[in-house]
Amino acid sequence: MDYPLAISPDLKIDAEEFAATWNQDPMSKGMAQASAVGAAKESYPFIDPAMIHQGLIFLAGVAGTVALDVVKDAVKDRIAKFLAARSGSDAAPTFEVIVIQAGEKSVIVVKANQS
Repeated sequence: MDYPLAISPDLKIDAEEFAATWNQDPMSKGMAQASAVGAAKESYPFIDPAMIHQGLIFLAGVAGTVALDVVKDAVKDRIAKFLAARSGSDAAPTFEVIVIQAGEKSVIVVKANQS
């Protein structure tokens, strides 16, 4: 199973950089291979076009036995570590990870919390 992942541009996380970070972690990569790709906004009309403009990340090869909630939690953990490492002593931005269902499509979305 493959899951698209869209990250809010407010978090300033580049899709290619996140995919590389995901794939460097043995636990994350063991769950799915990440790759950054461009996507047509017409393919995902239910997602903010700004998220699609910066690129989507596809988590490919998720075993059918791995629940979507497990993948969602792994994304949340990896984003938190990414933001903490980047922010150093500053407070990392807060965010939430949700799953948007549109018909047969499930998209994992990382949204920045508004202050």
